[in-house]
Amino acid sequence: PDGNPFWTISGDVVIDGSSITASMLYPAQATKFGAEFDPAELVLGDWGTLTLEYIGCDAITLGYESVLEGFGSGGYEYVRLTALDGTDCSF
Repeated sequence: PDGNPFWTISGDVVIDGSSITASMLYPAQATKFGAEFDPAELVLGDWGTLTLEYIGCDAITLGYESVLEGFGSGGYEYVRLTALDGTDCSF
């Protein structure tokens, strides 16, 4: 929320029709990089959930709901801007 770098990783994933919902984890307690990396120091905490929903060949939505203060919840709609010539969206 303060504009600092922050990363999450996916935990459990649930696929329901055209939606994928993932529980997201974050490094609640990190470790050092490189030769000083100690995986025992890394503690993952619950960040919340992220949901991707396939709307059609040209659109998806992304929704998120965080359990951490400052991140909140919300969503975005994404639309395809271009496609490769000669491709279609048949499955």
